[in-house]
Amino acid sequence: MYIFAIDPGPEYSGYVKWDVDEQIIIAKGKVDNVQLEYEVMMFETIQSKQDFIVMEAILPQQQPLGYALLRTIEQVAYYKIKYKAKPVYRTDIKIHYCGQVKGIGDKQIRGALIDRFGGKEKAIGKKKSQGKLYRVSGDMWQALAVAIYFEDQLKLLKG
Repeated sequence: MYIFAIDPGPEYSGYVKWDVDEQIIIAKGKVDNVQLEYEVMMFETIQSKQDFIVMEAILPQQQPLGYALLRTIEQVAYYKIKYKAKPVYRTDIKIHYCGQVKGIGDKQIRGALIDRFGGKEKAIGKKKSQGKLYRVSGDMWQALAVAIYFEDQLKLLKG
């Protein structure tokens, strides 16, 4: 099974293609949203009924609705409608990895992912001994968090 996970942005988005069976990243990147749609279309043409497209979705938080936030909301809606992307909310990710919402940011979620994969040496590694998370950076961390969260939720549903 594969999970194509997206951390959407107004112009650029991070993504990770996660192989659930092998527990490895098969593709990743931060690309402009035109390229992202191409990646999703390619994934959709080869995906099976057991594969999923998931993306971080936005909850209202008493913040001004500026251009960037509006464009990101449009991205999420577009992928939900056109590709049946499953939404994953940031608050759920924070609770899943860190047990709380308050005071949790990207840094803490990244740390939780690194710990899950055996610590920095094993998870990331170095150029000569690359770990599973080698060269994951920026928005790709959030996309990976979405993928692993979704995988864990599927396991809970299956029992």
